[in-house]
Amino acid sequence: MDSAHNKSKVVERILNEGRVKRHKFLPSGREIWSVVGSLGDQFVAEGQPFCTCGHFHFGVLGGKTESCIHLDAVRAAKREHSYEMLEIEDADYGRFLFLLTRSVHAQFGSK
Repeated sequence: MDSAHNKSKVVERILNEGRVKRHKFLPSGREIWSVVGSLGDQFVAEGQPFCTCGHFHFGVLGGKTESCIHLDAVRAAKREHSYEMLEIEDADYGRFLFLLTRSVHAQFGSK
């Protein structure tokens, strides 16, 4: 089995397990996408492209690969409308970012 096929199987599993999240803040309409990964939540900015996972930082930014599994999962979720929509009040935006960045920090701190 080639790595592209393996990657598509992992993306399919992520979608089937409902691990792609679209966080929509109200009333501003601001959005943040995340993917629940094996080590914790990953912040994904598909339009940039950017992901907080280690593979993105060391593989994609290092020029070894074009994308990470989390970016691929968000792209597929948008295409297939297969994601969990979470509506959050704008007043909770700062707290949400704090919790998300704490999750990301813990992943890098644990290695």
